[in-house]
Amino acid sequence: MRKHIIKAVHEQDLGELLNNLGLSEPIARGELRCGICGSIVNLDNLLCIYPSGDEVKVCCKNPECYKQVLGEAE
Repeated sequence: MRKHIIKAVHEQDLGELLNNLGLSEPIARGELRCGICGSIVNLDNLLCIYPSGDEVKVCCKNPECYKQVLGEAE
């Protein structure tokens, strides 16, 4: 069985993380989109933030999108 390392951020620290990554304003303006399905991601449906090449992408709460993100991480 393959193991994944999952890094988590407490909800209290999410704002600081988003700010540090330059994602605070885009998420507030509704400009952030899921890297898999393209749906708009906001604070209510943000599941994860992940690297993809030289980019930082986000994933919505759709389980199928998250499965694909995990596949990219392998």
